[in-house]
This record gives sequence, C-alpha cells and structure tokens, in this order.
Amino acid sequence: MKGNAKKINVIFSKSNIVILCSFLLPVLLLHYAFYKMGFYPFGEKTVLIMDLKGEYLEYFASLRYIFKDNSVFYSWSRSMGGEMLGLIGFYIASPLSFITLLFPVSELPAAMYWLTILKTGLCGLTLAIFLEFGFDKRKGNIAVVAFATFYALMSYNIAYGMCLMWLDGVIFLPLVLLGVEKIFEGRKGLLYMLSITGLFICNYYTAYMAGIFTAMYFVVKLISVIKFNKEEIKQSLLNALRLIGRFAFNTILAAGISMPLILPVAKDLLSGKLQHDNYCP
Repeated sequence: MKGNAKKINVIFSKSNIVILCSFLLPVLLLHYAFYKMGFYPFGEKTVLIMDLKGEYLEYFASLRYIFKDNSVFYSWSRSMGGEMLGLIGFYIASPLSFITLLFPVSELPAAMYWLTILKTGLCGLTLAIFLEFGFDKRKGNIAVVAFATFYALMSYNIAYGMCLMWLDGVIFLPLVLLGVEKIFEGRKGLLYMLSITGLFICNYYTAYMAGIFTAMYFVVKLISVIKFNKEEIKQSLLNALRLIGRFAFNTILAAGISMPLILPVAKDLLSGKLQHDNYCP
C-alpha cells in the first residue's frame, strides 16, 4: 500500500501538475481564441493561409499515398517522377505530421487546426520541463505555467503557424537547452544528443538557427563557470575542455544520425528541386 501511495504522490506531484497545466492552458486559450474568431470547425475561417494552403497542405495530403502508389524514396506524383525523401525531410518529417492520417483528405483543414493547437501546447510543455528540471529552484512554482504559456503563445508561433514544421524547433529548443544544463551537471549528454537529433530530423531549417543559439548559450554558460583565480584556473580550464569535448561529441553524433535525412534535403535544395503536384482531390 505504501508503494502504491508513493507512486500516486509522484504522479500528482507539483512538478507534474505544473507541466500538465503548461500544456493545457495554451491549448485551451488558443482553442478558445479560434472558437471566438469563427475558425473551422466552429465557423467558415480556417488556419489554411498563405504557404500552408498553397503548398504545405499538399505535402500533408501526400503522406497517405507514400505507402500506396509511392514510397519514401520515389514518387510518380512529382514532376516526371522524382525522389521523395528530400521533400519529406524538408516539410513533413516530424512524427506529429502522421496525426493527419487520422483524418480523411476532405477534413485536412480540421487536421491542420488540431495539429496547430497540439504543437502550441507542446511548446508550453517543453518549456515547463526546462524550467522545472533545469534549475535547482523550488519545484512546482505556478509562475512556470505563466512563462510556459507566454512561450507557447508568443507572436512567432502565432505568425508562423502557417509553417507548421517551424514550430518543431520551438518545441525542441527547451529540451536541447535542458540537455546542455545536464552536461554542465556532469551527465554524458544523452538528453542533449537525443533532443538535438530530433530537432535536426523534424526540420533542418529551424534546427540550424536553434543550433546557433544553443552554441551561444553553451559559451555563455561555460564562461560563467570558469574560475579565473590563480588557485583554481588550471583545474577550471581542464573541466571546461571536458565540457567542450562532451558538447562537441554529442553534437557531431546527432548530426551523423540525422544525415540520412539531411543529405537528401541538401541535394534537393542545391539542385533547385522540391517541386510538387497537387495531391488533393
């Protein structure tokens, strides 16, 4: 009985409740805003604007044909046929993209609606995880929910909701930074490697920008822990070299793991391709 009670206490701990609320509050607020403004399925407006309507919607629709007439490597739906992996890596590599398969093609506007809301909520969730577990502060602070909501509903996410794959970078960035914090705590860097690998795979375009920010974050953090007094500077610099080595090793490993998807994207970009046909009936 004591063991079960302990498990229940862990599940309903303040940290877990804060993290859950950091996901639910942005979801409910955005859902309410869409409802009040008359977005589909509550009205005639949709989230399908600009590139999301004219280009990306077709790629999401193409997912349901990959395992039928086409494959992840080659598609006859492209101009005169062509490789498909680069297009997938550029636009729809995020595992969340496959949620759209639960909707018929005629209901893709609803799929884009729920995918936008889900990704926005996940932005709040990952920032809450970063704030809860990245620092030795008092856990379960309600202020975390507020900052996570601000992060999830910031203008970047609202303005670039038309480029759904760009939101993956916002989701992964707090996990990447948490991984950096764990490296400074003496961990080997598994969380950092896995999170930045996911970032590279989901969308290279936001990955390189998040990568630059992460490198800057690492340098500032490194400078802050180096002790420049005569007694400790030698040991401090040796420790800094170990941290740099661990950070660099995990970054190179993550890049190597994601190369099978990044290279086809680079090939398509350099050849000026990434053409598309209309997949929607």
